[in-house]
Amino acid sequence: MKQMRLHYKHALDADSAQAFNQNLGEFKTYLKSAQAYDFSPERKVISLEGLDKVARFVDAIPPATADNLSLVQQELSTIDQLRTEYHKKAKPGLWEMFLSFFK
Repeated sequence: MKQMRLHYKHALDADSAQAFNQNLGEFKTYLKSAQAYDFSPERKVISLEGLDKVARFVDAIPPATADNLSLVQQELSTIDQLRTEYHKKAKPGLWEMFLSFFK
């Protein structure tokens, strides 16, 4: 998830269409990995629902060009609202986060 956030941030801060597209591609790769994660049973449904919404949203963003870079960056920025919403709904417990380091 940290790598997803990193590439998301880099895409938002990109100063070229090429950099945006590259970081968005990396974001999508990590998103697919997150969708395959073995979430705890009590968080699985809500977590996958949120990730699926993000995937549909990101897939609808057209490739960036020099002409539309700021527009697609603005579209991408709205994903942060989904992140905030679903992190509140499926916030992992302290022990769950701690134990995940040993998996």
